[in-house]
Amino acid sequence: MNQDNQQPPASSSTALPIWLVWFTVILCILPTALNLLGFDFGSDPDTALHGIPNHGGVYAHTLLEWTSFSLALLIATLSFINYRITRDPVVLLIGSLLFWSGCLDAFHILVSDGLMATRVDPDLLSPLTWFGSRMFNATVTALGALALLWLPASEFGRSGPQHTRRVVVWLGSLFGILLWLIMFWFTRTSSLPAEMFPDNFVKRPLDLLPLLIYIVCAALLLPLLYRRRPGVFIHALWLSMLPNIFVQLHSSFGAAELYDNHFNIAHGLKIVAYGVPLAGLALEYIRTYYLVESRLSEGTLEQEASQRQLTFSENRLKAVLDNAAEAIITINEIGVIQDFNLAAVDMFGYTRDEVIGNNVSMLMPQRTAIEHDSYIDAHLSTGVSKIIGIGREIIARRSDGTEFFANLAVSKVQVGAGYLFTGIIHDIDERKRAELNLKQAFAEIERSAREQALSREQLALSEDRLKAVLDNAAEAIITINERGVIQDFNLAAIDMFGYTRGQVIGNNVAMLMPSRTAVEHDDYIDAHLRTGVSKIIGIGREIIARRIDGREFFANLAVSKVQVGDGYLFTGIIHDIDERKRAEISLKQAYEDLEVSNRELDEFAYIASHDLKEPLRGISNYAQFLLEDYNDRLDEPGREMLRTLPRLTGNLDKLLSELLEYSRVGRVDLAREQVDLQEVLSEVLDSLHVVLRERGTRVSIPRPLPVAFCDRSRVSEVFRNLVSNAMKYNDKQDPWIEVGFVEDAELGIPVFYVEDNGIGIEEEFHEKIWVIFKRLHGKQKYGGGTGVGLSIVKKIIERHDGVIWIESQPGIGTRFNFTFGSSRPNRSLA
Repeated sequence: MNQDNQQPPASSSTALPIWLVWFTVILCILPTALNLLGFDFGSDPDTALHGIPNHGGVYAHTLLEWTSFSLALLIATLSFINYRITRDPVVLLIGSLLFWSGCLDAFHILVSDGLMATRVDPDLLSPLTWFGSRMFNATVTALGALALLWLPASEFGRSGPQHTRRVVVWLGSLFGILLWLIMFWFTRTSSLPAEMFPDNFVKRPLDLLPLLIYIVCAALLLPLLYRRRPGVFIHALWLSMLPNIFVQLHSSFGAAELYDNHFNIAHGLKIVAYGVPLAGLALEYIRTYYLVESRLSEGTLEQEASQRQLTFSENRLKAVLDNAAEAIITINEIGVIQDFNLAAVDMFGYTRDEVIGNNVSMLMPQRTAIEHDSYIDAHLSTGVSKIIGIGREIIARRSDGTEFFANLAVSKVQVGAGYLFTGIIHDIDERKRAELNLKQAFAEIERSAREQALSREQLALSEDRLKAVLDNAAEAIITINERGVIQDFNLAAIDMFGYTRGQVIGNNVAMLMPSRTAVEHDDYIDAHLRTGVSKIIGIGREIIARRIDGREFFANLAVSKVQVGDGYLFTGIIHDIDERKRAEISLKQAYEDLEVSNRELDEFAYIASHDLKEPLRGISNYAQFLLEDYNDRLDEPGREMLRTLPRLTGNLDKLLSELLEYSRVGRVDLAREQVDLQEVLSEVLDSLHVVLRERGTRVSIPRPLPVAFCDRSRVSEVFRNLVSNAMKYNDKQDPWIEVGFVEDAELGIPVFYVEDNGIGIEEEFHEKIWVIFKRLHGKQKYGGGTGVGLSIVKKIIERHDGVIWIESQPGIGTRFNFTFGSSRPNRSLA
């Protein structure tokens, strides 16, 4: 879609929708209008509630006040979330102040309900705590508005998040201490000033003071604040003064006693006074979204859409894996485990950290593990599948060493330049052992029938044992004769298909199959009996079965044959694998979506980086032409702006080049070979020799680096980026860099490192530094940069099946550790 033709939505306005304004006005006026029509909102304090005398009004009062407090708590929570997203200090400050106000509302209801110890009667203290909470709310609103009007933007918000947090913490602490002092005074005072005068025109004179403050905020302070810092939340705060004013009018001039008509109206309108800022905060999120969207370039929008699609595909894949009932394990081409879902954790007893990065053979008995990698190698070199795309039975091993039978279905998917293999594993140990018991029981019956010396009692005992095996088996077991007629149908089969024994015994087994496959079944048995060739006998295979209600499902069928007298019986053990098969289909679709998203994102980055460079060169050239041809017609500011254009386009050109390089790392295959890393490092240091000398940076190599199997040019980029960063981000008088390696016995491979005595990196940023375009400092500080270098380094390391992590202390230095291999450190990464 052409963004130039797209109109910004109404939600991009800094004002509340007109319908919300009118709705608020109507809510404020409505109680008074209903009063004129004879409607009374009062609660009889003597009314019994659930058999408890004198609690009707208290209950209504408590419900209204706790609703107000809950809204205040929600506003505070959303304001902190909003600040994390937008870094807008205005919402953070006002939200924290409204939280303290809500706390005083909660204190008021605790006192009114007699839940907090005081020295005077709670009924006498309740009006004063109401005045205290309203006065506190009005005061913090006014002082918060004054603070935002008084503090210039450069001193609050733009000086950085730490400065903003300090200001909010100091102001919040100040009001928190004030709140505590107010509550302390109320609970300790033994003498109270008069608050309620039922016979006077002004029933509660003290409540006139917060009314005056609300009027000043509505007429003066908040309009000024809205003009200076326009936003939906500030506009909502301004509008909330209207219900607050009506609250005070009902309280000051109408509330003559506790729980009367005006008393309850005031408490109800206070909910509206909290609800309006909450609605404004929600609309502020929507406005922020559309403002950000409208300011992004078309290319950035497309890139973000691709990235969101990629993230969606990855999240969808993760959801499919972790919510699947079957164990799902993903490995790469060399058999190293890449993912291990929750069902696999339950099945094998290992944690994810114990298996990810290790060869999948750890999940197999030693006698079969040595064959596994050869299967994958043979498949990749010849295309012939022994296990890929074919369901087969295997023997697996748990973490405690116990072995069990399992059914394994393996699928292959291409991701980038390589392949991933996903195995869906079902524990069939119980079924297999039931099958062995069944075979043993059949053999015993056959022996009993064949040996005339056996007594009738022994034969009946064997038959009873067979029936017990059938009915207690966890798997569905069905026995048919040579004509396909059902002879037995165990309890598990009844649960699976929904038929009773009487409905199936004596009928053809085709009734349990879809009509499109049922016609083939009898032909299989006839062909087997004539030729001895088995298509289903003795071979486990996947079928589609049908329940009594017509619903079809995937199942695994294992058929065995036994001779009984002159004929044969065929016994099928059936396992419902419908959930596993649908998970496999979802998993395959998720992989395909992920591959498409990866490919689209790479193609977009490549095309965008390529195609955007040409107009950038045009802009730079035209700026130079204007500067040369019209130099005498321009004033100095104009010439300075034209001189700035080539610099800005140059920065963007560099950014696009970095983006192109980042994309190329993921698309181009690695040219691995035996590489002398000491030679590579020497070449990198030679290329950086001049700048290292200018900065006075010493580089030490404790011992020569070893040979590694890797892509020479890519590894050169790794060392170049890490050494350059170590040189740039150093403010010491005597800067130094050390490049070396250690033999890590835990990993069994060398761990390389680049260490410096530079500025260091705070722990909270240890994960963020790998994000593309993420810089921890200003664009021009420490020599500038695009924020792509470390992202490229991480991607190259991961393409080499390695891992990179950081150890750093601010002000002392940083150490980047990395490997070229498939092992992952079993340690918490600093």
